[in-house]
Amino acid sequence: MERGHIGYLDSFRAFAIIGVVLTHAVWLSKDIPIWLDNVSHFGSKGVQLFFMVSGLTLALNYNADSLKVGNFFVKRFFRIAPMYYFSALFYVVVGYSILPSALPTNLSMESWLSTFTFTNGWSPKTINSFVPGGWSIAAEMMFYLCFPIFVKLRDKRWLSVGFVVVSFLVSVAIYKFIINKISGNVEDVSSFAYFFWLTQLPAFLIGIAIAAWLPFLSRYRAVASYLFPLVATLTVAAAFSRGVFSSYIAADVLFSGLILSAAIADFSFMRGRILTYIGTISFSIYLTHFFVIHLLMTKASMFEKSIGGTVLVIGGYLVTMAAAAAISSFTYPMIEKNGKNLGNVLLRYGRKRIQGRAV
Repeated sequence: MERGHIGYLDSFRAFAIIGVVLTHAVWLSKDIPIWLDNVSHFGSKGVQLFFMVSGLTLALNYNADSLKVGNFFVKRFFRIAPMYYFSALFYVVVGYSILPSALPTNLSMESWLSTFTFTNGWSPKTINSFVPGGWSIAAEMMFYLCFPIFVKLRDKRWLSVGFVVVSFLVSVAIYKFIINKISGNVEDVSSFAYFFWLTQLPAFLIGIAIAAWLPFLSRYRAVASYLFPLVATLTVAAAFSRGVFSSYIAADVLFSGLILSAAIADFSFMRGRILTYIGTISFSIYLTHFFVIHLLMTKASMFEKSIGGTVLVIGGYLVTMAAAAAISSFTYPMIEKNGKNLGNVLLRYGRKRIQGRAV
């Protein structure tokens, strides 16, 4: 698939990371107005947007016939693992040396093993204890594990919708089950229930469903060009509110409308260089922005007294985005791209070995 045609996906990754970073920027001050608190809370839904784009990207690039499971898992591992493992070691070193607040909260052997095997998402004790934001990477890896099954939905429009509906029901049931059955700190259990991969699964399946419906709906480009600004307006309104319109289910519905209409209408601004570049390095930004936030937190109280919480959060947000993007402009080519290249090299080597044995 041509890079220019799917540039809009990188733009949505950019929107997602812009929201996620804002969510964590409010750690700099509790003295903020309600509108900023609401917007930052909605920004956390950027993770669901990431999952949705991930499902769509995979479904656009694979189908049940073209997917070679072994190759797929190798590519996905080397897409995620190098930067993730680097981040794990980075936060340990930085936490012990210059920034104690960034030190992982759980350095037990269980936490180490679960982090490096991407199974940290299965326990409240480990889901977010090592790499900041590690819960989403654990969920993403579970989605990859299930993708060879879900890819079959790519060519079945109504079945894909059915799976999305069922996944929402399972998501709600799983959330309530965890809340009621798992003991421990209420806040920790509640976070685990929300972060658990089955709770987040609907977003990933929506991405696959969008891929299933795109060929059929692509004829309605004129409708999509009007639908996009309408859904964008509703999304902004939801961001400034709290309650049912800002829930993760409502956010999934709004995001799916935005992605579907943008894919059909093919807006040129969704392929802009700045947005697509931010989207390209968004994984690195996600993993590095926590470091910048923790660094700013060491001086936040000093500035809060003079400039106020609102200016501090907005200014800190802009600084965090800029600094994390600058760091990521190095980590992306050095770690992420080289990691993907290593995976491709290993696959080519494996194919040559197999061909040699066949001869």
